[in-house]
Formats: sequence, C-alpha cells, structure tokens
Amino acid sequence: MVKRIKTYDHPNYLVQREKSGPLVAAAVSSFVHFNFFQKSRIRGVHCTVLTQGTATATPADAALEVSLFGSNGTTSIANLAYGTFTAGRALHATVTATVEANNGVRFAKKLDATGITAPYLEYEVMPDASLS
Repeated sequence: MVKRIKTYDHPNYLVQREKSGPLVAAAVSSFVHFNFFQKSRIRGVHCTVLTQGTATATPADAALEVSLFGSNGTTSIANLAYGTFTAGRALHATVTATVEANNGVRFAKKLDATGITAPYLEYEVMPDASLS
C-alpha cells in the first residue's frame, strides 16, 4: 500500500540526497547517467579526480560536461574542468536545475583520453513529486 505524503515538512522533502556512480573512464566520449524516478532539484554537481588528464589545448578539453537528459533532449547545466589536476582533487559546481520524473543527469567526458573521475550529485526531491 502506498502512503501519500501531503505535508511539505515531511522528511522526504527536507533531506539533501547524494548519488554517486561508476567512474568516467579513461576513454574519450565515456559517460555516466543518473536516472531519477521522482521530480528532483539538482543542488550541486561534483567529481573527484582519480587520474589526471593530459589534454591541455584548452581547459575544456579535459572536462566533464553535465547535462539534463530526457524526452525533450539534452541541456547542459555545468562543466567541470579537471585539466591536469592531480589525483584526489575535488571539483564542485553549484547548480539549480529541475529534473522531471523519469529523466536524468549525464556526466559526459570531453576530449581528454587519460583522465578518470568519479562523479556525484547533490539533490532533493521536489514537494510536488509523485510517487512511482
């Protein structure tokens, strides 16, 4: 039986949540998807450098592009340029973006072929989210 929550002070709406995923590998055009089954608000995108990149033509070459994806296509919301930062360096971007139910967020690697990062998201469930 599904219990419907009608108050916005319920813990489901007050807790900041975190999703972390597999590594964005040392290969050009690798990516990681985070899917959401409830309408959610992204509060921050982050990654930790595990292996430094080598692309130095522009900082954007060794970067992760963070995008919303779903039935309406893809929209970029952040770019985390890890460049040639050493392992252990953490990168953060504050973002306020809404992900509709059954859509997601994608971390896509740009042109660097050697860097490896571990991405993660900070988010909250929206008060008008329906239960799946």
